[in-house]
Amino acid sequence: MAPPGAASNALVDADTDRLKTAAEEEYRRLLYVGMTRAADRLIVCGYQGKRANPESWHAMVTTSLSVDERGRSAPMTFSAGDQEWTGYRWQVSTPGRDLQTHEQGKETVEVQQGGLPPALLQPLPPQKHLPRPLSPSGAGAVIDEEDSGSIVGSALFSQKPGADTSLLRGAILHRFLQVLPSIAPDERHAAAERYLLRSVPRWSALQRQALTESVLKVIEHPELAALFSEGSRAEVSVMGTLKLGTKDFAVSGRIDRLAVSGNTVIIADFKTNREIPASAEAVPFVYRAQLAIYCALLQPLYPDHLIQCALIYTGGPTVLTLPEAMLDRSLVDLTTK
Repeated sequence: MAPPGAASNALVDADTDRLKTAAEEEYRRLLYVGMTRAADRLIVCGYQGKRANPESWHAMVTTSLSVDERGRSAPMTFSAGDQEWTGYRWQVSTPGRDLQTHEQGKETVEVQQGGLPPALLQPLPPQKHLPRPLSPSGAGAVIDEEDSGSIVGSALFSQKPGADTSLLRGAILHRFLQVLPSIAPDERHAAAERYLLRSVPRWSALQRQALTESVLKVIEHPELAALFSEGSRAEVSVMGTLKLGTKDFAVSGRIDRLAVSGNTVIIADFKTNREIPASAEAVPFVYRAQLAIYCALLQPLYPDHLIQCALIYTGGPTVLTLPEAMLDRSLVDLTTK
């Protein structure tokens, strides 16, 4: 907003109107909150100075009750101590009470209000106990053994991330892989440069150029056309229940990118590691188990689809698609490691 006394223009006026409208909507929302939170009764009062505020809560409620078409509101006199005033009262009939029969034109209408459904009077069934969430995307998670009550460190998260000076680079790279595919191809390079100049101004031009080119090589990779096609999604949060062995576990995670192409679902996880495995068999267990969990979690949602899981190492870029048998074996190994 412009400071008091400053010259106005169309842009400032439009923004002022926007802020005013937002404030009025919030003012009415708070009235709604107050009216819907009252357990037994709600008393709306007001005060008046030299001028009455036509948009006050008291004025809004009074106006609504005074034009009640159902005829349940009419002016009445209230008193407190030695003072009296005129106002309106609206109340809901007590549930379960039969209302009086009345005539409507030439027909007799009997209105009855029945009791509550019996199901509402029954106690709720006990909630199923779920263990602490198994988080494939995060380190340091634990699996809660439901039967024994003990907490066992999951083999999936036995590797603790150490100090790495490339963490910032990896975070920016993941951010680019999330947002750049939605930008027109001929504008992506310039958009990436603008972002880097603001976020890491101390980086050299060579460093910024190398990161931008690395990201664009991934997005424009021929094997990943379906993954970055229109309709694909980045940073897809997933949650559900996964059965490992004889136990159920709550699962919470986030898929780097997901795409549905025809009868195929593609799950991709981006890695910025400098060391790139030579083949899918050389992929560390922690990464294989992570994708196996996502695959098992999504399978019930896409029963007629083939789910492909790929690790994409941005340094190449190198695309490693994990075979279905390897994913199944990783789930089995997860219960034994």
